[in-house]
Amino acid sequence: MIPRRPAINGWLPVPGWTGEYEWDGVIPAEQMPRVDDPVRGFIVTANNRVVTAIPDTGDYFCTDAHPPYRARRIEQLIAELAPASPQDMATIHRDDFSAPAHLFQAALADVTPRSAAARAVRDIMLGWDARMSPGSSGAACYLPAALGSGQDRRRPVRPRRRRERRTAGTARQRLGRQPPLVGAAGPAAIG
Repeated sequence: MIPRRPAINGWLPVPGWTGEYEWDGVIPAEQMPRVDDPVRGFIVTANNRVVTAIPDTGDYFCTDAHPPYRARRIEQLIAELAPASPQDMATIHRDDFSAPAHLFQAALADVTPRSAAARAVRDIMLGWDARMSPGSSGAACYLPAALGSGQDRRRPVRPRRRRERRTAGTARQRLGRQPPLVGAAGPAAIG
């Protein structure tokens, strides 16, 4: 069941005491977006935005959705199949190609790094197949580059005080047990 609500009532807190942003019932099941027996023979969703508003009513439908990269990749892989098998679906499910990484590579090709180390990282990423597979040097280089370092580049870096170094060491030890974005395989999986 999806509540009938204004679009503004999605991401940010709203004043609940005014009554201005209250839900107005639920969207009836028969008005929900649907596709029956599509001409192309399949439906693809991958947590992507399927519709923004329900066509017949204009009801707001979705706030949080992933970009369409994964759904497009699934469509591409299915289109290459002539009849699909359950094994094909398992292969598609395990596909680790990253379209955002591929786009990042295209932008990176025009970058001229200033240092030898940065050139080496760029070359690894440009020679990479854009697959997020365990042991991939390209994937290991891409994640920090795409996600950013978290360092605010407008502020100068200052040396840590002794107490901060002890705390940072403890945090590093905890993180060393299982790095973020890595499964149970542990640090060896980031290659």
